[in-house]
Amino acid sequence: MLLVMASCSSVFAQASGRLRGVVRSPAGAPVAGAVVVVTNQVTRKVRRVRSAADGTYSVSLEAGAYRVTLDQPN
Repeated sequence: MLLVMASCSSVFAQASGRLRGVVRSPAGAPVAGAVVVVTNQVTRKVRRVRSAADGTYSVSLEAGAYRVTLDQPN
């Protein structure tokens, strides 16, 4: 099991923002190469990004409600 920590930065009334987070193992180590899957709950549009060597990821998104899941690294 992997852990995703995320934060979202945006300003009220903006149409877009950025989701940033860190993927960590259960032991707390950063996970490089994890595929973070971000799905818009209304449009079903899917964005996929890979975590960096330090486990961080960042994705620009339009305003909306999203589901964030992970795929195991290859």
